[in-house]
Amino acid sequence: MASFRHAASEEIIFSWIGIVDTPLPPFSIAIFVPLSLVALWAAYFNMLKQKPLSIWEAIVGFVISTLFILLPRFL
Repeated sequence: MASFRHAASEEIIFSWIGIVDTPLPPFSIAIFVPLSLVALWAAYFNMLKQKPLSIWEAIVGFVISTLFILLPRFL
């Protein structure tokens, strides 16, 4: 879930600041932003009673999702 949150949020944030153009229409952005925040909350606050994410796992998830968003646009 944390990976979904990072990928969804970064796609939208990078689009807002002008790094990439997103193919997402405004209504899907309005849906994905709250869903990504709920996924972030559930993943990092261990709401599903799973093994909590470590700082290392959070950083790796952030880096992988950033590469997932940016690499196809610049290759």
